[in-house]
Amino acid sequence: MIDNTTKQTIIQELSNYCVNAGSANKAQASLRISGATISKMLNDKHGDIADDMWRKMANALGIKLDEQWIHADTEPTKALSEIFNDSRKYAETYGIICQPGGGKTHTLNNFRKQNENVFYVKCKRHTSESEMLQELLRSMGKNHTMRSINALLNEVVRIIERLESPVIIIDELEKVPNNTLFNIIDLYNEVEDKCGICLIGTPNLKKRIVDGLQRTKMCYNELYSRLGGRFAEIPSPSRADGAAVLRANGITDLFEINTILNDSCTVDENSIDMRRIKRLVHKENLLKGK
Repeated sequence: MIDNTTKQTIIQELSNYCVNAGSANKAQASLRISGATISKMLNDKHGDIADDMWRKMANALGIKLDEQWIHADTEPTKALSEIFNDSRKYAETYGIICQPGGGKTHTLNNFRKQNENVFYVKCKRHTSESEMLQELLRSMGKNHTMRSINALLNEVVRIIERLESPVIIIDELEKVPNNTLFNIIDLYNEVEDKCGICLIGTPNLKKRIVDGLQRTKMCYNELYSRLGGRFAEIPSPSRADGAAVLRANGITDLFEINTILNDSCTVDENSIDMRRIKRLVHKENLLKGK
C-alpha cells in the first residue's frame, strides 16, 4: 500500500515536473498520464486514485518506491552536468560518450527536474525518423501522430523558437538506423544557435561515426562536424566515487566498502560499475534485515 508520506513525495515531484514542463497540460503528454489524474494529485483530491496509478506516476517521474537510493556527486556526474548546462546556456551541440553503469540516468533525471525546457528522447533499435520527432514533441508536451518528417520538424522548430535556453537530449543514439541518425543533421540545421543539443551514446556511438568517417560514408562527416569534430568522453566512476555513494547509502565500514568496491570493478580495476554497487548494497541490506 502507498502511504501518505510517499504520496506527498510523488505529488511534490509531480509539481516540480509541471513547473519545469511549463504547465500540467504539457506534463500530461510527456508523462503519458491523464490530465484528470494529474489534476487530482496536485489539488489534493486523490482519495479515489488506486495504488497502481501512484506506482505508474512514480515510475514516470523516476521515483523508486521499493528502496530509497541516495546518489552522491561523482566526477562523471559533475562532468556530465557541466556539459548539459553549457549546451543549454549557449545553444551548443555535443556528442557525449558515457560508459555503461556510470550514473548517466541519475544525472539526466536530476538535470531535467532542476531545469526548464529540457526535452529528452531515449532511442530504441528501431526508432524511425518520425518516431524520434514524435517522442521529442511529446517531451515538449505536444502529442502528434502525423508521419511527415517535415511537418514534425517544423513543429519542433516552432516550439523551440518561443523558449528560453532550451536543450534537446537524445540518449542511446548508437541504436538507431542510419536515416534516423542522419536526421540529427536536419534538426541541427533548423535549431542552430536557438537550442542546445546533447547526443549521448556508449563508445559504440563513437566507433560507428569514426568508422563511417574513415570509410567516407555519406553524411558522417556532416554529422561529425556538427559535433564540433570531437566527442566529450565522460570518465567511468572511480573507486573514490563508488566509496562516496556507498557512504551516502549507509555503508560506512571500511572492510565492507572495499569488499563491495572490489566486486564492482569493471575490466579496468580502477573503474566502478554503479549498477553493480546498487545491487550489492541491496543485497547487503537484505542480509541485515533492512
